[in-house]
Amino acid sequence: MIKLIRMKSGEDVIGEVSYTNDMLKLEKPAVLMPMQNGRGNSVQMGMVPWQPFSKNTEFSIPNDWIVTVSEP
Repeated sequence: MIKLIRMKSGEDVIGEVSYTNDMLKLEKPAVLMPMQNGRGNSVQMGMVPWQPFSKNTEFSIPNDWIVTVSEP
């Protein structure tokens, strides 16, 4: 199931989520970033890969680093 995760770091990460004992497993996570439109005033949201320089596409996050989990 795809979820939006707010991390302690302030990052909003979206990805396929599953739960293990004390970890949240993320598959193919992406970070939401505001991006300014080239025309000036409007701001849109964009997505970039989380940890773009990693070979991994699955990450385990300790539960104490998760602030909220919600529907995107």
